[in-house]
Amino acid sequence: MKKGALLLLGLIVFVTASFAQETKAQSQQAAMQQLRWLVGRWSGTSEVNVNDSKQITYVQEIITPMLNNTIFTVSARGTALDSATNKMTQVYSSFGVISYNVKDKQYRWRTWRNPGDSYDEANFKVGENSFEFISNENGGYMRYKANLNENGQWVETGEYSKDKQTWGLFINMTLNKKR
Repeated sequence: MKKGALLLLGLIVFVTASFAQETKAQSQQAAMQQLRWLVGRWSGTSEVNVNDSKQITYVQEIITPMLNNTIFTVSARGTALDSATNKMTQVYSSFGVISYNVKDKQYRWRTWRNPGDSYDEANFKVGENSFEFISNENGGYMRYKANLNENGQWVETGEYSKDKQTWGLFINMTLNKKR
């Protein structure tokens, strides 16, 4: 009798835990659907303003759904023409993960950049075919806003601020999805 009761209790715990995990995954998948427009290979250019000079960067972004569409990975790299050597050189490389925390009902953004820099974003806001976030870096704050425009392009701007009050544009990017 004791064995039967223990077996039944174990079965109830197992079923309950399995159901909770399935429900959590379904909630994550539903939340990630709002970012489905990002999935794929993108390429284009960005104009970066640094110290009153403009640099054109050639950008490639690959967004891949992983773990049964509960997270998205983001691989990015940018190259630019080196005026000294007249050759294309890598100016940045990054890898990120976008996820959704069911308990907090909040998207998460974690990024690692070459060479060894990383930051964690808890304030990743998602809208209809858009997202934005603020990172704390370079002695201030960087605010990024992106959306899918009417031409099916990923358009993103980046602004910098020392105090979160006054913002200055430093990057403007337009990417096309590869078919």
